[in-house]
Parts: sequence; structure tokens; C-alpha cells
Amino acid sequence: MALLTGIFPLRGSIGNVNFRAVKGDCIVGAKSTLDKDRIASGDEFKLTRQNNREFTGVAFAASAFRAAFSGVFDQYADLEFSQRIISVYHKVLRKDNVNPRGSRSVEVSLNRNLLKRIRNFDAKTPFDSAFRVRGQSIVVSAARDTATWTIPVANLANFIDPPKGATHLRFVLAIGLVSDYQYSATDSLYQPIDGDLDGLGEVGASAEIDPGQPMAAPVVVTASLPAGTLPTSTTTLIVAPGIEYYQLVSGQYVLMSDGNAMGIKGMY
Repeated sequence: MALLTGIFPLRGSIGNVNFRAVKGDCIVGAKSTLDKDRIASGDEFKLTRQNNREFTGVAFAASAFRAAFSGVFDQYADLEFSQRIISVYHKVLRKDNVNPRGSRSVEVSLNRNLLKRIRNFDAKTPFDSAFRVRGQSIVVSAARDTATWTIPVANLANFIDPPKGATHLRFVLAIGLVSDYQYSATDSLYQPIDGDLDGLGEVGASAEIDPGQPMAAPVVVTASLPAGTLPTSTTTLIVAPGIEYYQLVSGQYVLMSDGNAMGIKGMY
């Protein structure tokens, strides 16, 4: 392998020489002699095919997680959040000791505790550090289609770290439903067991609150899946409370980019 320096970056191949960009550098190497047909059918690449198949299945399942929280994803998630989801989903897949390698299932419903490892949408802004009021409660309905977050009466200013310029805050409750995934030998791909339910999500929020004013009563935030949604035993409801800050400007609440936090607090 060689490193090409100069003012003209190169990509692609010239004869048997391959040029590729790696972290801003142009790496020069010999062009691979492998072809896709050999990888697709050669016995020596059986493990590679199995790994690729399972990686694709995990990616499909993880994309449903992101879809379920699409209403809050851009606001709260850091750049590594998607990778943390994929990493945890790989651990879920490896828990399947029934199906053979290359077609192991992504059974989130049987390994919900592993989702706790994702924890925060932004690793640098943990929810438990951003909002420290004790006595909060999250209750999920028996049908697993509604979650209710109750914040007790408290002097909010003592339990938050608002960004400079923030005048108000809002409590947000996001819920998302994800399905288990299994490999279909007939279709040669991974599919959700409950495709109609996979990736559904809803967001509930409180009114804007001035944290400098005493709370008159507990704040209750509810989020419900669309009417008629019936979660099954192979789906998992994920519950994530959050806090976001606003600045009141000329009668309008302007969402701030700093200080907002959301964390995963329950899987049902």
C-alpha cells in the first residue's frame, strides 16, 4: 500500500492500480482480483455471506427504531446514536441460539433489557443529568399503546441546567414500537414479523413552562399510538422522556439548540 500526495486527488482504478480516499488521504494499492460471483458462491466466502446477511438484517431492524422516533430524532440524537442502536441490535441477534449463523433472528421482544445500553439520544447530554427531579413516574397502559409521564411539583430551577438565554422549557414524551425481525429463506432477506406495526411512533408534549415560577400542580405528559394499534408479543414499546428549552421572543417560543436531552426509560 502506498500514499499518494499531491494537488490532484485520485479515485477509482487505472489498470491494476486502485486509488481510494481514506480520511482525506489518497491510498494506492493493487486492484483486487476477486469478483462478486466468487464471493457470492465460493465455499471460502460462506462466512462472509452469512455475516453480510445478518448485518443487513440488523440494519433493517435498526432503521425501524429510527423511524419510530423520527419526530424527535433530529432534535435530540447525536451523530453516533444510529451506530449505538446497530451495536445493541447486533448483541440482540447474537442471543439467538436456535437459528443457524446467517439467519439468526433479531428478537428485541426477548432481549429488551439490552436496549438499556442505548440510554441517551445524545451521549454528551445524559437525560438523568439534564433533569434531576425525583419522584417522576412513567406508566404504560396494559395494552402497551399509551405511556404517561408524571412530573411532581418541584422547584424546577433547582433541578435543571438551562442554556444561556432560555426562558421556558417543555417536557416531551416519545414512544416507538418496533418489531422482531426474522430471516425469510424464500425472499432471501430479513423481514419484520409485524410489518404493519414496525416503526410506529408518537410524541406528546407539555405546554411551555417558566421554570422560575412555582408549579401549581404536577405536569402530566401522555403519548399514544394511533387508535386501533394493537401491539403483539413480538413487538416492543420503547418509552423516552425528554426536556427541551425555549426562548420567548416577541411572543414566540424559539426552540434552542443547546441543553435539550432525551433518554430511553422503558421497554415494554
